[in-house]
Amino acid sequence: LEFGTLLHSAHVPFIGLIMMCFAIPLLVAGRMVTRMRGSCLLSALTASFIKLLFIGGIAIFTVMGIMIQAAILEGFLWKKSPAKAQYLFGSALSVLYSLFHPFLTLGILGGKDMMDIYLRIIQSGKDVLGLDIGFAGLLVIILVGVHLSVGFSVAWISYDLIAGLITRGVFQVPSIAKSDTSD
Repeated sequence: LEFGTLLHSAHVPFIGLIMMCFAIPLLVAGRMVTRMRGSCLLSALTASFIKLLFIGGIAIFTVMGIMIQAAILEGFLWKKSPAKAQYLFGSALSVLYSLFHPFLTLGILGGKDMMDIYLRIIQSGKDVLGLDIGFAGLLVIILVGVHLSVGFSVAWISYDLIAGLITRGVFQVPSIAKSDTSD
């Protein structure tokens, strides 16, 4: 049994947020250490293949989420040596996507009513935050803020940790030739 399936079976809200807290450090570390454009997408592709191997059925919507979130982050890391801010904002938006992923997968592709999906997200926010469902607009604003903040914070910690390990020589990072710096 894999961790995400366990969270789903326990009806834990905002599983995408939780799973991205594990994914971002790996994606940031992989990109910083390899300095290879496309490394986030390659990591996501690997995770997707592993996801499809686990028992629990075909998880095409989960695989879509993994790939879309990695593509969002990768879109910010287009330079050979991206700045810290690119990692932070790319990660924050990648985590934010997990809040809206059900609209694509369940709504557009799955044919479910968009209002039902919205109400499910609001109900989860109500359950976690303890606010009345009458404050739906405020719940959405708080949920967006939490997702962005978590993505930003996890990326910040990950970036600083990996940068420190690189500085100490724990990871051997390929040097960038002057001809490779033009983006």
